Amino acid sequence: MRFSLPRWLPFQSEFPVWQRVLENSGWMLAEKTLRWTIGFTVGVWTARYLGPIQYGTLNYALSFIALFGGAASLGIDYIGVRELVRSPERKAEILGTVLGLRIASGVALGLAATGTALAFGNDCGGRALTSVLSLTLLLGCGDIFDLWFQAELRARSAATARTAVLIAIAASRVALILLQAPLAAFAWLIVAESALTSIAVIHVFRRSGGYIGGWRFSAQRARALLAESWPNIVSNIAILAYMRIDRIMLGEMKSEAAVGVYSAAGVLAEMWYVIPLTIVASATPMITRLHQEYPREYLRVVGQLARVLAAISWLLAVVLCLVAWLLVPWLYGDAYVGTGLVLGILAWGLPFGFVGVAASPWYLNERLFVVAMWRHIAGAVLNLALNFALIPRWGAAGAALATTLAFGVAHVFANAFYSRTRSLFRLQLRALLLQPPQNQP
Repeated sequence: MRFSLPRWLPFQSEFPVWQRVLENSGWMLAEKTLRWTIGFTVGVWTARYLGPIQYGTLNYALSFIALFGGAASLGIDYIGVRELVRSPERKAEILGTVLGLRIASGVALGLAATGTALAFGNDCGGRALTSVLSLTLLLGCGDIFDLWFQAELRARSAATARTAVLIAIAASRVALILLQAPLAAFAWLIVAESALTSIAVIHVFRRSGGYIGGWRFSAQRARALLAESWPNIVSNIAILAYMRIDRIMLGEMKSEAAVGVYSAAGVLAEMWYVIPLTIVASATPMITRLHQEYPREYLRVVGQLARVLAAISWLLAVVLCLVAWLLVPWLYGDAYVGTGLVLGILAWGLPFGFVGVAASPWYLNERLFVVAMWRHIAGAVLNLALNFALIPRWGAAGAALATTLAFGVAHVFANAFYSRTRSLFRLQLRALLLQPPQNQP
């Protein structure tokens, strides 16, 4: 699968650097685009079937689980890819250790999520759904096999397996709607999707020449990984806090219908993050190699990456704002009144989020995980404070404004307040203004 960029783009001349990255990203994007197309179509149908209240209850539970999911991943995804690139001869030890840590965290946090939901959940239905969905924290551990595919730039095989599972789950969701199944059935289907995806990726890993039997857990490497990744764990929790806490607070301070309205808009805004996440995941091995061998080229490529993603995000923000008022009523129906306004506000958080994701390889290679942790904590605290101030007055629209402002602080402006990240702040500003990167940010 080969790609070319339009000649009118200002960074056309820089494209040869990205040829292999975009080819690998193409398979990941193709899979995720198909996942989005099918998942979005069926998801809208599901939202219309469930209505704002039940849809809000489901998303309340998903947001609750997401807070624990941020810790369950242990923040070692990019670190694992980096270690596989730097020490491919130790892949059995690296992957075995990561898998062991991931299983242990999935079990522990699944139990913690269930216990917390039973103790503090807002109602019996929400507590029951959260308990069911907590199983995904363990069953999703198959994601660590993606580290090997990313390090080897071999996304095609994993994409095919995930797509097959997606089609089967989408068909099952349609069947649940036609059979007028209860809300709990949709929660169990999410659990099944997590399990089947892990099984499919493991199967493809073995068919691609991977050998799980040789993997081994190393306590020493586990300590080293956790010593480096613990700021990422906190960062992931903080990120999910300012992306998901709004739904939980809306459920507590307003109603589950408000959660449903906000979630419908959130789906339309957040689905675009598949673009930067996929491109950055594919570019990370190349950027890591450049950091080791060609430091000046590495800095220039990070700047290119940020500018490309910024250009995409500005285009998306403008389009979403223009179509929000027409798109939402047509998709979700009159029951989701107010979703268009929420979507229009959330759209302006995309540029901040996109250039924030673009900075991930820089933080990884500069080993500034603690700094990244503090900026995400700042975003989470700001979002929490703004939600308390804005939700009582403006409901879902207030929560959307709080999230957008928190994105700007956490992903960009917080970098201006620390000497070691001030150069990154300037790089991000140049990217947001679509200016070419300097030789050294």
